[in-house]
Amino acid sequence: MSKTVARSFDTRWRDSYNPLRGMTTARCQSLMESYATGQWADLMWTFGAPGTGVESTDADLMALIEKRVAAVTKLDWKIAVVEDQANSARAKAQQKALTEAYDRFDNLYEAIEAFEMAPFRGISAIEVDWENNSFNIIEPWNLVRDGSKGNLAYNPKASNISYSSTPPEHRYDPRKHWWVVRGTKRPIGTIAILKHFYTALAQRDWASYSGIYGIPGGVVIGPPSLGNKDQAAYEQAAEDIAQGGNGYLPNGSDYVPNTAARGSQPFEKWLNYLSAQLILAGTGGKLTMLNEATGLGSGNANSHDETFSQIAEAEARKISEVFQRQFDRRLLLKKGLLSKGERPFAYFRLATEESTDVNEIVDHASKLSSAGYQMDAAELSEKTGYKLTLKTDGGAALQTAANTLQNRFPTGLAVNTHLNQQKPVKSKFQLILSKLEDESNDQAIEEALEILDSMTPEEIGANDLAEKIQRKLMEAFITGVSQKETA
Repeated sequence: MSKTVARSFDTRWRDSYNPLRGMTTARCQSLMESYATGQWADLMWTFGAPGTGVESTDADLMALIEKRVAAVTKLDWKIAVVEDQANSARAKAQQKALTEAYDRFDNLYEAIEAFEMAPFRGISAIEVDWENNSFNIIEPWNLVRDGSKGNLAYNPKASNISYSSTPPEHRYDPRKHWWVVRGTKRPIGTIAILKHFYTALAQRDWASYSGIYGIPGGVVIGPPSLGNKDQAAYEQAAEDIAQGGNGYLPNGSDYVPNTAARGSQPFEKWLNYLSAQLILAGTGGKLTMLNEATGLGSGNANSHDETFSQIAEAEARKISEVFQRQFDRRLLLKKGLLSKGERPFAYFRLATEESTDVNEIVDHASKLSSAGYQMDAAELSEKTGYKLTLKTDGGAALQTAANTLQNRFPTGLAVNTHLNQQKPVKSKFQLILSKLEDESNDQAIEEALEILDSMTPEEIGANDLAEKIQRKLMEAFITGVSQKETA
C-alpha cells in the first residue's frame, strides 16, 4: 500500500555535529522561534541528537521521558467494539480486519513510544510500510512543515531548509504515502533548551566558585619591617602558603583566607528552580521535583507513580485517537468495511486493563447473602477465579446479624420475651435506622451491622422495628452493590 518516501543515510553528516556546543541565548531563542516556521532540522537535532542533544544530556528531561514512555508502553492494546454494536456482523468484520492488521506489525510499541515523544518535540510521524510489515519511524529532523499548521515534507538530508525549498516529490501526499502523525502545540523541549543553557552556565560558575572557596586560598600581608633584600624570598613563601602550602613567615605577617563569600552561593537554588520549571511542564503541573516528595503529599514513590499513571491514561487516549483517525479509518475504507462519513464500530484502544478486586466481589456476595439473596455459584466462580460449591448444611451459609433478622424467632422463644428490655433495645434500632438513611454509605451500613452483631436474638425478636430494619438492610445492600458494579 505504501513505501517510505526516502530512506537514506544522507543525515550522517549530523553525527559529527554537536548542537549544544557554543550555545548562546540568541541561539536558544532562534531555535525556539523555528518551531512556528516549520524549519525544524536544527531544532529537532538539538532536541534528540544521539548522545549530544538535550534529551541525552539533561538529567531531568531524561527522567521525564523515561517515566512517561514507560508508563504508556506498559499499557495493553486491543481492538474494542462499540458497545451497542457488539453482536453485529459488520462490527465483528471490522474488529477482525483491524486485529489482523495490527498483528502484522512487530514494532507497534516502538511506534507508540515515538508518539509519546510528540509532547517533547512537538511532532512525531511514522510511515506505514506494508511491504516489510513495519511502522517506520521518521526522525523529526527529517521533517519540514509549511508554517505551524501546513503540510509536511520529507527532508532526507536533514538540511535546515524551509518547506518551500523541498522538491514536490518529497512533500507528503496521502494518495501515495501512508503516514500517521501526532503533533502538539506546546513542546516541552523548547523549555528544556533554555533550561539546559542556563543550567550549563550556572554549573560552570558554581565550579569556579568551588575552586575558589571550596579549598580557599588567601592573601598574605607582609610585616612593615620587611627589607628589599628579603622581599623576593618572602613573596615565594607567601605564595606557597596562600595556595594551601606550608612555610614560615616573619613576625608581623598576616594571612587573610578567601572565605568571605562562603554560605551565600545562589547556584543551588537557581538550579533547583530551573529543574522545577521543566518538571512542572513535563507533568502537567502535578510535580515540581523528581527527587523529593512534592506535588501530591504522600511520599515521593506513591505520588510519582500516581502522577505518571494519570499522565499515561490521558496520553493513551490521545495516541489511540491518532491511530483511530489515521490508521483504522483508512484501513477499513480500503477494505470496503466502512463508508465515507460512517462511524466505525471497531477501533484501536490503548488502555489499562481493569483489574478485578476479588476481595470486593466476595464482600458483595457476603452482603447479598446477608440480605437474603444468593449469587449464582458459576458466576461467582468466574469472577473470583475460585472453584466454588454451595454449602448444604441445612441451608445456612453465613449466619450474620442480617440472617438473624430473618429468623428472629428462635425455637422455643416467645415474641414477648424480655419485654422489659424493649426501651433500651428500641433506641439501638433507631440508631441503626438513622445509619441506614444513606443507602450508598458503606461505612454507615457496616456500623449498623456491628450494632446488630452485638445484640442477642432475644433483643432482636422483642422489637417491633425489626421488620423495618430487615427491609432497610436489603435496600441498602442492593443499592450499594449496584452502584459499585456500575462505577
